[in-house]
Amino acid sequence: MPSRPKQWKKTFLETFAQTANVRLACARVGVNRSTAYRAREKDDKFAEQWDEALDDALDRLEEECIRRGRDGTDELVSSKLSAGNMKGQLMEEELFAILA
Repeated sequence: MPSRPKQWKKTFLETFAQTANVRLACARVGVNRSTAYRAREKDDKFAEQWDEALDDALDRLEEECIRRGRDGTDELVSSKLSAGNMKGQLMEEELFAILA
């Protein structure tokens, strides 16, 4: 793990760009969310890099949404059905059919 004072921002931004999740990025570098948000407020360069990382993450999410919409997927969406104690598997293709 990088040392917090000097190296945490770089690893935070790399993780944030991959996950779009501040909590996960903070956990990865061992800082509190409040520390990250304070650093964002005080450091204009870091704030700009934060925004760029978020843009990258959102682009990646958008690309994946488009791919799944176009190509579909067999990934499991839910393993529980809400009717009584029935259990089953609801695949993403079935979910799209239900929502259509």
